[in-house]
Amino acid sequence: MSNERRPSESLSSQRGYSLIELLVVVAIVGVLSLVMVPNFMSLYQSNRMKSAMRQFTSDVRGARQEAVTSYRFTKISIVPGTGTYRIEASPDLGTTWNVVSEKTMMEPITFASTTFLDGDGDDDPEFIFRNNGTTATAGTIVIETEADIPNNSITIEINTVGTVKTI
Repeated sequence: MSNERRPSESLSSQRGYSLIELLVVVAIVGVLSLVMVPNFMSLYQSNRMKSAMRQFTSDVRGARQEAVTSYRFTKISIVPGTGTYRIEASPDLGTTWNVVSEKTMMEPITFASTTFLDGDGDDDPEFIFRNNGTTATAGTIVIETEADIPNNSITIEINTVGTVKTI
């Protein structure tokens, strides 16, 4: 037996895809990409916002825990209009402060506003966890992003007993 084509076979019986079929598939993939890429980018930005909020609230809860376990005051200072915040500890119940860490949230996430006030004259709003885990005042902090996502801001509430929650 030979692998040669018999004269009665036509070219249309060969296996494969035509140019038109390939162009239709490419067009379908293109249309799906136009729809899916913006949705994916929105999901990505939304996840970054949630991740920044979780990291910040985790750091706040960690500062409260540090205040209680080490029996010293812990302060969180927020730099408004940026995503930067400092965690400081006081070995002498609030007279002097040592910077424990300084952190910055992922761009373009920033602190939009807060109801906490500046207590030490550096123009940065702050709140202090006492050595029993409470705070002198309750307040809120709003973080936001300029990304075009459905919920581009998140409000974080800290009450006087030290509970941290998002609202």
